[in-house]
Amino acid sequence: SASFRNPPPDTNAVPAPPVRAARCPADPPPPPPKPFDVSGYADIYFQHDFGQTRGNSSVNGRWYDTNQGVYKLSAVQVDISRTPVTKQPFGFFVSLLAGPNATTLASTEPGGINTYKDFAQAYVTYLAPTKFPLTLDFGKWYAFVGYEGLDSRTQDNYSRSFTFTSLEPDYMVGLRTTAAFTPKLTGYGYLYQGYNEVKNSNSTTMEGLGAAYA
Repeated sequence: SASFRNPPPDTNAVPAPPVRAARCPADPPPPPPKPFDVSGYADIYFQHDFGQTRGNSSVNGRWYDTNQGVYKLSAVQVDISRTPVTKQPFGFFVSLLAGPNATTLASTEPGGINTYKDFAQAYVTYLAPTKFPLTLDFGKWYAFVGYEGLDSRTQDNYSRSFTFTSLEPDYMVGLRTTAAFTPKLTGYGYLYQGYNEVKNSNSTTMEGLGAAYA
């Protein structure tokens, strides 16, 4: 009969290095937030009113685009902002506005048309250390009431409606809070000194509440 035995170990052999599990590369850290964001636009329009001869300057019922028959520079706006983050909870937003739109926007300001018209919006923001994102804005901001807005970049209907011209407020000054309770539900709170006025002409403040679900 034949027998088979394992050969004796080779004491001079170099031991193999231990096998290590491959490691996946770690996700790169997120880029640091930009110190400032700067954007802007220039608003130029031309329209013709077939009920008037070319060159007459009045178009009834319009808020911004009041001229016809000529090319018109309506507004130049520059937005400068810094978004607050956890490590830097303070931010700000400033809209510098020039042109006829700025004059129109400040036409009912109790402090005078030329006093604040260059600052369409100007507020500071604080990101509160809460379980859900909560921001507080203090300063001058566009009104939260109304279907149409003041920034032409966001308007499908450039000329706006008669409701916008006659009924909607333009801007407010005070405190605005925004709370993102869930990814879909956001609540809003407002405490302000009336509308369309930086210089307060009211004896009391006004309040507002809102919510959005999307």
